[in-house]
Amino acid sequence: MHSAVGRLLAGYAAVLAVVMVLFGGALILGLNYSFDTSLKSSLENIAADIRNDELRKTIRYPAIIDAKEEFPLSPVYIEVYENGTSEKKRILWTKNMEGHRLPILEKSGFDEIKIPFISHNDETAILTQNLRIDGKEYMLEIATPIEKIDDTIETFIGWLIALGLLAYIAALFIGYKTIDGILAPMKSIIRTADTISRGSLSQRVPLPKQYDEFYTLARTFNAMLARLEEAFSKIDRFNANVSHELKTPLTIIRGEIEVALMKERSTQKYTETLRSILEETEAMQSIVEAMLTLSRSDSQARGKCMTPIRLDEIIKSAIEEKKEACREKRVKVTMNQTEPVSILGEPTLLKQAVINLIDNAIKYSPSDATVTVDLHRKGDAVQLRIEDRGCGIRADQIEKIFDPFYRADLSHAKSIPGQGLGLSIVQRIVSLHNGEIDVRSVEGKGTAMTLLFPIGIMQDSVTGTTGQSGNRL
Repeated sequence: MHSAVGRLLAGYAAVLAVVMVLFGGALILGLNYSFDTSLKSSLENIAADIRNDELRKTIRYPAIIDAKEEFPLSPVYIEVYENGTSEKKRILWTKNMEGHRLPILEKSGFDEIKIPFISHNDETAILTQNLRIDGKEYMLEIATPIEKIDDTIETFIGWLIALGLLAYIAALFIGYKTIDGILAPMKSIIRTADTISRGSLSQRVPLPKQYDEFYTLARTFNAMLARLEEAFSKIDRFNANVSHELKTPLTIIRGEIEVALMKERSTQKYTETLRSILEETEAMQSIVEAMLTLSRSDSQARGKCMTPIRLDEIIKSAIEEKKEACREKRVKVTMNQTEPVSILGEPTLLKQAVINLIDNAIKYSPSDATVTVDLHRKGDAVQLRIEDRGCGIRADQIEKIFDPFYRADLSHAKSIPGQGLGLSIVQRIVSLHNGEIDVRSVEGKGTAMTLLFPIGIMQDSVTGTTGQSGNRL
């Protein structure tokens, strides 16, 4: 049996068989011991009666006694003879001993031996005692057949085997039903897993009624399916968006080239065509670079060692790189509150995240607006806040802004350059650094992006002590 039910049932059957055999053997041995003890006690009582009564009456002359009349145990064979003489002289015996003699045993006590004239098939129980009366030594022997006891034990063993087999079969059936019922949730999970494909990820495993390990397994399996469904949904949306974003510039480039090739044109027209193609190529390059950053950020963080870095210096460097964009848009970026802060991280990725946030704040701010940057410690964490006074984001769109290629549905959004990948990259980088992002926005008034990096946990991952970030990075 290769199934789990078969293996468990086989183990259960083996253990049950061993237990029943041991129990039956112990019961039979106990019954044998009980019968032997009872029989020995009866023979000893008869020996006491003979010693105290019959033997003293007949000590001077041989005598024959009727065992059926004198003793309750039947049949019983009794023989008393003198010790120490060359001839075995009987002085007392029962009527059924006429023409027979009991074997002389070397030691006194209780034993079971073969005595043919008493029993041809079974052994005979015999009790031997040494007696001393009036200075003389005597040997007392009492025997009785044990056929009835053996027959009783054999009958008991037969019933025990028959009832034991029935009980064993019943226990196996109950065990099979119990094991099969316990593993039913596992079978349900297997059946569901067999029917699941990429197009049927919405299926879920029914939760068992009992709150046990299988309930936890089914719930975990369903949670995994939900994550897979969400991941595949994001991949599908990502692919659709990529196709759309790349298709538009490629169509424009092809159209420009086809128009330019229709007839001879002036140098100025060719120059305008090449500039248009360059703009679309740069747009495509921007999309590809953003996609590569998004896909490689995880492996880049894993491939590089997290080291202590000055986050305030990274922010200043990012602001410096965006000076040209600020001049073109006439937007001012100021650092209201900063302090020297060191965290563990990958400097290239962190700088990319800060640049993306500042770039977003600049693009969605009106001319002559101000973007503020605050950096300070907050307990065991570092808080970076970038706030603009731009168009803001609707409340129902805040949860979607981190999806790849998603752009808020604003009346003037199409006029703002971008592919909708910047915030997806920021979210991935912050997540790799065990950070959190909080978005507060009021439509028409502005948006505040707050990044929170846990200092303590990050330090643990470098020093080698236990910490969540050490496992994730």
